[in-house]
Amino acid sequence: MARCAPFGSVRKLFDTVRCCSEVGYFGSAVGSQSFYQDYYQEYLSLVKSLRPIFATSGVYITIDLGNEKFSPGGSDYLGLQQFNNQMWSDYVQAFGKADTYGFSAADAYRLDNIPNVYQGNEPAAFEVHLGAPQADANLEHACDLLSSTGRTQTFVIGEVPYVDTTTASQLSSANAYCGNKIRFLTQYPFQPPSTFTGPTIQVGPYQTYGFF
Repeated sequence: MARCAPFGSVRKLFDTVRCCSEVGYFGSAVGSQSFYQDYYQEYLSLVKSLRPIFATSGVYITIDLGNEKFSPGGSDYLGLQQFNNQMWSDYVQAFGKADTYGFSAADAYRLDNIPNVYQGNEPAAFEVHLGAPQADANLEHACDLLSSTGRTQTFVIGEVPYVDTTTASQLSSANAYCGNKIRFLTQYPFQPPSTFTGPTIQVGPYQTYGFF
């Protein structure tokens, strides 16, 4: 089963607030998608200014170019899709893709849209965020998708609930089903059940890792 990432490595995520908010993600049930080029350029400038610092830090850092901003596709997500395409193209052209898994997905079913997000130039692994009660079904779906399309990438589980035995058991089962495809996972500082209506940070410094 996967272990926590070694302390000599760090995940750094960026979040897209203004350039391409997706319908539904920020609580809006209906509406049209928009992509704001000026905000995107500001965002891209931030990434380009920080990435050289990461690269020369002496610590192995992997970059999430958009926290849970992997577009599921469809007409409600046109702005997010445009952000994915432009950000991926600009980043890879400037820096390559050795230190990034692209955009994390809020669930593994969104990976059905891999061809439209990465347009034939895919990262070495796909990052997904999972938790009970359907962590196993989520990951098994993604594994079936990769297998059926001839892909050989592995998975990074970027978020799981802290010391959640149910999620741990489900991911252990799914990882066996997939043939040990999880590179590593990181715990998120909340404990289920969580409705995300209260404070997100619910635990102090991590002390327990054995569940995963």
